[in-house]
Amino acid sequence: MRRFALYRILPWILVGVCLVVLLFFSGQDATNSHRISGGITNKLIKALRVPLDYLRTASNQEVHDSLNMFIRKMAHRAIFFAITLFLFWGIRQYTTKIPYVFLLTLLSSLVVACLDELHQYFSIERNSSPFDVFIDMQGALAALLLIFAFYIPVYITKKTTNPDHSELDK
Repeated sequence: MRRFALYRILPWILVGVCLVVLLFFSGQDATNSHRISGGITNKLIKALRVPLDYLRTASNQEVHDSLNMFIRKMAHRAIFFAITLFLFWGIRQYTTKIPYVFLLTLLSSLVVACLDELHQYFSIERNSSPFDVFIDMQGALAALLLIFAFYIPVYITKKTTNPDHSELDK
């Protein structure tokens, strides 16, 4: 019985952890945020064996800045990918109607993305952007596409095994 209870609460704990991480990074001022992503960019450049001096020159600073922006946007996508996976897992426990689970998960991710931007709007030294909601939703949609890719074989198998009782048709 305890294992069942843990399985039901675990996705919501993981959603909470992701939201705390999101809130932590969204609440940072622009200077700290750029310092962290800049440090990650420098480590990535070093790991890829691209000389930092080359990217730090005046003519190549835009390459460094572009890579930094790419890393920042990938972080948005990654956290929303995780949030969406855990939301799907949690919502899935309460209904067998898969289309509703997909819709509720997508809407929940959209609400979280909008609330994150609203939080940044009211944070000191941060600016909010509707484009970031679009970036966040790319991560959410990637997670849903991955989940969908796993449900299609299950759906086809259930349809061929038992055509009257398909989980996706409920």
